[in-house]
Amino acid sequence: TITFSSCKNETESVSLLANPSAVGFAHLRKNALADITLTKSFKAEDGITFETDKGTEIRVSPNCLRDNGGNLVTGDVNLSFVEMYDRGNMTATNKPLMGKNSTGDLLPLVTGGQFNIEVTKGNQKLRSGCPFFVDIPATLTGGIDQDMKLWMGNIDEDGELTWDEVKRDAAGQGKEAGINVNTEAATYHVWASEFGWTNVDRFYNDARPKTQIKVTVPAQYNMSNAAVYLSYEGERNVLARLDTYD
Repeated sequence: TITFSSCKNETESVSLLANPSAVGFAHLRKNALADITLTKSFKAEDGITFETDKGTEIRVSPNCLRDNGGNLVTGDVNLSFVEMYDRGNMTATNKPLMGKNSTGDLLPLVTGGQFNIEVTKGNQKLRSGCPFFVDIPATLTGGIDQDMKLWMGNIDEDGELTWDEVKRDAAGQGKEAGINVNTEAATYHVWASEFGWTNVDRFYNDARPKTQIKVTVPAQYNMSNAAVYLSYEGERNVLARLDTYD
């Protein structure tokens, strides 16, 4: 809630409370994402390697970018990169850690870091014609976890993000993407050939009994202008979202 106060004198004041709105809520999320987005310009024929302040390294190979028609792209292009390792940024930008299991149910995940890569030339989004690479320091999320898998994010028409595990079939077929754990460098080495939201995760496992949780939100709030998230005591890398509104 944002309060605006205008003092006319020492004894008289006027306070206005901003009413919750879907437009305002979406604007807050958009601004929160823009605040943590890094941008770099480079020549497509040269590729790019750069390291963020958090120590994450991104590598896009030379002569790798393609337009929507599959044609090789040259000249100046722009790369946008978002990385998130804490629940504060994930909450503000609506990027919770909910992954689909084999039956399609959404379950909470433990993250080793999520990121988004986008490369554009003018107003056109480009595709990757070969694998690109991201190395994430495991120290950002508490150290190496050998059970981590690679997940790709899908955003629906309502702007809600869910995660699908990247899998290969028995013949080794599937998306050109994967993850290796580098214990010597204490990093998660990720490669992929599709730009977008990517996550290093595993399911949050707890054998204790479960119960349903219902939350009553204040009047005027609903799924369009508010959200309720669930964090876990002692688990800093887990963030679930209550996604059913009655």
